[in-house]
Amino acid sequence: MIPWSALLPVRLLKEALLRPASIQDGHRVLDLGCGTGTLAVLAKCAHRGAEVFGLDADAEALNRARTKLEAAGIEVQLDQGLASAMPYAGDSFDWALSSLFFHHLPYESELEAMREVLRVLRPGGEFHIADWGKATSPAMRLAFVGSNFSMASPQQPIT
Repeated sequence: MIPWSALLPVRLLKEALLRPASIQDGHRVLDLGCGTGTLAVLAKCAHRGAEVFGLDADAEALNRARTKLEAAGIEVQLDQGLASAMPYAGDSFDWALSSLFFHHLPYESELEAMREVLRVLRPGGEFHIADWGKATSPAMRLAFVGSNFSMASPQQPIT
């Protein structure tokens, strides 16, 4: 049986998330909830002069991400940690990206993670999210019914 996630256009979603980000050489980019590293790999391949970081709580997913990075011949710093308590100093990233991560979190954890993102973003930094709500049935899991793209910045606080 094919897993439902294999049927979704995940790579296309991640590429669409990167498209409006004007990442430049020397920028620091965070892939929050990086999982197996697909978005981090895409970001680094598209922006070789940027410094890309991936953060995820799942050690096994990070091991799979390392395998992808080795295969692509690129360097991304992968860190194990929680979105609600990031191991980074404030004002340390120009970009924060997150794809298909927030729907896994309870509402309060989502808010904590978003506050943390805003803490680690530099002034003028941007936070780009691509995600969707929790599927309510097997049929909904089989259908990619849309995506929710939104942006936040330190100038637009989360309440």
